[in-house]
Amino acid sequence: MYLGYTIADVVLMLQHRSLLSGLYLVHHFVGTLCGIAGTVYTSVPWIMSTFLYYEASSPFVHLRVVLLNLGEKNSRLCTANGLVLMTVFFLCRVAIIPAYWRTVYMLYIDGSFPEIDGLVYYLMLYGRVFFDMLNLYWFSLMVRTFLAKFVWPKGATKISD
Repeated sequence: MYLGYTIADVVLMLQHRSLLSGLYLVHHFVGTLCGIAGTVYTSVPWIMSTFLYYEASSPFVHLRVVLLNLGEKNSRLCTANGLVLMTVFFLCRVAIIPAYWRTVYMLYIDGSFPEIDGLVYYLMLYGRVFFDMLNLYWFSLMVRTFLAKFVWPKGATKISD
């Protein structure tokens, strides 16, 4: 599912320059490398499974894009989807960060790292750091939107920074 979506998304970005985003291109490139490494190199199979958790939020991300393009930004469906998206995104992309890094640490202190293929070793560390930062950034945008819509709606007094 990820590879097909990624290829389609890159083709659309290249055909429609208004959709082009350097961040998404880097995201797709690093994601594809991590996916290939997790599939081809079987020394650490749980790496691929943690990336597969990410995909649980994809249907809600895609529905959001469709609803926004249809002009349904203020619909109940878009609002409900946003709440579900934020929840699933947190559970599948943000909440698993500590467990992932605990496992990496345990492999390190256990001395298992030398058994991990070189490419997978670097992707496990640097690719994952990239995605963790990206997921934290995207989640922070979702929380901001949630706060703006439900906690500090327009006309309400906002707490200043």
